Amino acid sequence: NGMYGGGFGVTHYAPACSGGELWSGGSTIDLSTLSTSKVYHITTGVTLSGTVPAGVNIVLNVTGNVYIQDNIGYGSYATAQEVPRLTVNAGGNIYVKNTVTTMRGIYYTAAKFYSCSSGLGSPVSLGSATGYTDCNHQLTVYGAVVADKMILSRTWGNLRAVPGVPAQAAENFVYSPELWLAPSGAGGGNSSPQFDMYQSLPPVL
Repeated sequence: NGMYGGGFGVTHYAPACSGGELWSGGSTIDLSTLSTSKVYHITTGVTLSGTVPAGVNIVLNVTGNVYIQDNIGYGSYATAQEVPRLTVNAGGNIYVKNTVTTMRGIYYTAAKFYSCSSGLGSPVSLGSATGYTDCNHQLTVYGAVVADKMILSRTWGNLRAVPGVPAQAAENFVYSPELWLAPSGAGGGNSSPQFDMYQSLPPVL
């Protein structure tokens, strides 16, 4: 019924952050060019790539679909205060290009998350003649993905070792300490509250 013990509520989609500004830079965003911590509201679909610079906290509230065209990285940092943060709130689907191998950040979608796609709105069909080969790349997400439905269609690896195929998962989701070390305020950068200690308590869900 959407509630855990103690009345802890559950939501499948993070509400869009308020404040910020309307994005006017087109439908393609190179995260490397965003040097200021900020919340952006995007009223169309968007294509993402690049590396979030150190110390920068970016929130993208996207009305439409999101396409991850290339690896999403975090810039090199020396202290906890410089840990970057990327949060993507998508009203539509999130599509990950079949050749993407690494993503960092937090990704919310009220719809579907496709781990293997050939373009925006174009998930790869494993029933096609080249489907297995097209999706034969391992994907690692350093962060978190929240979706109404996860379509995990990478074909890399196997459940057990066979000749020429590693016994590893095709998709890995690594809940990195970067999630809580980075400033948590939406687009607030280094002025936002920041954790310096984290302790896990039961229940572990």
